[in-house]
Amino acid sequence: MPTTTIYTLKISLSDRRGRPGDIWRTVEIADFATLKRLHKLIFEAFDREDDHLWSFFFGKPEKKGTEEYTTSASKDDLFPTRARYGSSVRLSSLPFRTVKEIHYLFDFGDEWWHRVEFLGESPVEDGVKYPRIIEKRGDSPEQYPEEEDEDDDEAVVTPEEGAEVSYATLGSALKSHPGALSASETFGVIFGVLAAPGLPQPSVYLPSIFGDEPPASVKQTGKILNAVLPLHNQILNCVNNGQPCVLRPTYPETYRGVINQVADLHDEIYGFVKGLVLGGAQRPKPGTKLDKLMEQMIGVDDTLQEILALANKRLRQKTPSDVESLVISAQSLAEQLSQHFLNTYMMMQHERVNPMPKAAQPIQTPSPREPCRNDPCPCGSGKKFKYCHGAGGKFTIH
Repeated sequence: MPTTTIYTLKISLSDRRGRPGDIWRTVEIADFATLKRLHKLIFEAFDREDDHLWSFFFGKPEKKGTEEYTTSASKDDLFPTRARYGSSVRLSSLPFRTVKEIHYLFDFGDEWWHRVEFLGESPVEDGVKYPRIIEKRGDSPEQYPEEEDEDDDEAVVTPEEGAEVSYATLGSALKSHPGALSASETFGVIFGVLAAPGLPQPSVYLPSIFGDEPPASVKQTGKILNAVLPLHNQILNCVNNGQPCVLRPTYPETYRGVINQVADLHDEIYGFVKGLVLGGAQRPKPGTKLDKLMEQMIGVDDTLQEILALANKRLRQKTPSDVESLVISAQSLAEQLSQHFLNTYMMMQHERVNPMPKAAQPIQTPSPREPCRNDPCPCGSGKKFKYCHGAGGKFTIH
């Protein structure tokens, strides 16, 4: 039976070229652990909140012959064949001892680069729990430095009463709660629930949006409701007027911009399907118009993954020649996706428990302030806020 060995690694924040800075962590981890476990250890060591895609590079990232091990948002490999799916790869099978440079990239959008140094190996110590962080130097930087986490009301942008919710407003509100979905997935979930045949009350989708852990306070709950509930009405207003509803940022016309756009569109699709399920939608009968529409939506997602793979490949090869064509393709697919969402909503009208009238009544939305304890709960339950989502000073689901 092989003996377990403990690797000691130093992980430093670095620039893109791998030059380490003054912020670093030293960790110990067993050689039978996977790259995914090492990623989680680094994630914990730098006090991060939102998980993202990642890659380990054994060699210079841009150099031919470098081995890359990566993960993706789904079980399908979204990356070029040069990159290997690394979540289940064990450390013992990798060249930690021999390769000169090891790099770790976290978040393909914001690009947090790290230099990984192999300091040595040792036997397991009795009574010690691995993996562990054994030394820290420097404070962990904010994961989203452009977002100031303050306690005042200006920390999260809330829409003015009657104003449309923007992508930035929704994203800012959701980031106030680390366990919440992304803005794109939240948009998809709400749209999917509205399209489904069940009653489209916010209480159907709010638990999904908040994730495993509820918000820590009534104030935090209020900030998110101030963005999510007006968006509910915003989507209804669009579809009742026969118009696609769009909630997306402006992406730079670069490979990195294409990668971020494709990731957001994938989240929209995933959220929309999740919303349909939450709203009671059943799998459409084969051969029906709705079945064909859903197949087209899956086809859009497949094409998005192809674009993502190509954009990643071109980015690593530094080939700017076809970035314009990828930008145009991504924008075209975004338009198709918006139309698919609208068409699905229209086709499911006849299946609804209470079909939406031409001018659907919007749900009650909170004012830009957080709900007071005796206010009606904005979720539409009919209860006072203190007995519903504000019970006990925390967000709860009834």
